[in-house]
Amino acid sequence: MDISKLLFNETLAELKIGKPADYRNHLEIVTEQEGDIPGIKTLTLNGFDFEITLLDDVILGIQYDFTYEQTDGLFMTVNDEKLLLNHTLVSKDLENFLVSNKINFDLHESNIEPFTIKLKNLNSAFYFDNDHQLFKISVFDRELYRKIINSK
Repeated sequence: MDISKLLFNETLAELKIGKPADYRNHLEIVTEQEGDIPGIKTLTLNGFDFEITLLDDVILGIQYDFTYEQTDGLFMTVNDEKLLLNHTLVSKDLENFLVSNKINFDLHESNIEPFTIKLKNLNSAFYFDNDHQLFKISVFDRELYRKIINSK
């Protein structure tokens, strides 16, 4: 399943970050919203379980976690070049793919958080474990979260 629209346009199926999710009544509740702490629902799409983060029924983020499902069916396409996204993808391979396709990114490394590759000017991030293998893809709009919190 190609998740390029999610990574570059913040869209997955009919879901769009920043838009209401109340019309999607087949999202399964994982956790309810508690005050300013967003709720989480899941969407199963083509056999893949995506986590949807919501605050006041507005979609803040969508992520896929490879630690729960180790699959070879997700990929991203750029300039007719396809990159398989799975738990064996190492950060260097993603870096090479992004460089060869002229996609700007930042590397974030710290002692307390996982190694992360974040796409510049986008809300998309790839998280890697201690062996630099992909374990999560996340698209999350932090500015939208702050805006909703500050409007209360």
